[in-house]
Amino acid sequence: MELFLRLLLAHTLGDFVFQSAGLVEMKRQGMKGLAIHFGVVAFWTFALVWNYPKYNWAIASLLSLMHFAADWARYYWRPHNPLEELASFLGDQTLHIGLIMGTMAAFGITIPWNEFSLPANLPGHLKLMLALLLFIFLLWIVPLLEKMVVEISPYCSHSRHQIKVEPAQRFVGAVERVLAVVIFVRVSPFLSLLVFIPRIFTGPRRRCALYRAAVSLALTLPVASYLAKF
Repeated sequence: MELFLRLLLAHTLGDFVFQSAGLVEMKRQGMKGLAIHFGVVAFWTFALVWNYPKYNWAIASLLSLMHFAADWARYYWRPHNPLEELASFLGDQTLHIGLIMGTMAAFGITIPWNEFSLPANLPGHLKLMLALLLFIFLLWIVPLLEKMVVEISPYCSHSRHQIKVEPAQRFVGAVERVLAVVIFVRVSPFLSLLVFIPRIFTGPRRRCALYRAAVSLALTLPVASYLAKF
């Protein structure tokens, strides 16, 4: 389980936390962006597995190269509408997680999935990695999913060249989700629902704001419910 969490954390750091909208655009333009992204992903992969007792360098090398190969293949397929963009994103992330699991299996390392159901019994350092992964999901991945899902609606769509999540939406959404998690875990799951209401009244397009709040709510509550088990 520990190796899986390390590799998944390296992936999320390289693919989200340390990948700006500018780097995403560079990747779409050619090899330079892909090479920079490969370096970032490889750095975090090696940094997080260097002291793992078995096959650390082999796993890091193979996984980094496969990550580059997957991104390079994706360079030649361009989505043409928001629905294809969402499908491409979900497919890409599913592929990368599958590559992590496949690489571990190739080296005979199994993932004890049953341990995820009882996070309270995990050692402290594994709890920390798991919590960090969940907060990266809330603060970096959910805003992207929010944007892509909302833009499927023609009423809310923007130019396809707009890769970056609006800073105001990113900030307000981050505050909203973190506050909802804290209230869910410490106060009341019911009261946490109220946190998502104010954003409905932000911005000129009320319907789009409602869609954003709904997506944020749907993705935040499962995370909050899981964190409550810690």
